[in-house]
Amino acid sequence: MTRKRAKPRQNKDLPPEARGGRVKTEEFRQYGLFMALPTEERKEIFGFTTDTQFAKEYDLENSTLSRWKWEPELWEIRDEYLVVFKKHTAEVIAALAKRAKRSGEAFHALSFLKVVEGFTEKTGLDITSKGKRVAGFRVEVVHAAKSPTSTPAPAK
Repeated sequence: MTRKRAKPRQNKDLPPEARGGRVKTEEFRQYGLFMALPTEERKEIFGFTTDTQFAKEYDLENSTLSRWKWEPELWEIRDEYLVVFKKHTAEVIAALAKRAKRSGEAFHALSFLKVVEGFTEKTGLDITSKGKRVAGFRVEVVHAAKSPTSTPAPAK
């Protein structure tokens, strides 16, 4: 009776440092920059715009780029490079304000308030407040009439 050999243990799930470190650190850093750039800037700086082209240029496998996208360090590098775009903030805010005033659309107005005033939308519902007065308003939960999970609201 012959014994089966055990397969060597795969270390793909371990972080790069535990696997002996990242082999292509400069390529990893360049990919972080690549990910931070919009398509037009990628074309101008790198001469190409897709992950497949990046992999070919830097002699990498597409699967390597896919794996790198799961590494928090890549997104930290990308965030470092995003600082470059802060120079456009004033123009973007001015354009957003102009569009919000001109169109009057809620999306543009909310976007402006989020950027300039730090406005955040309230989400969720405190169901423990049902039937009570909250900030001067009476909380009432009414189900949608045609929802398959709702029960009709009582007639008033």
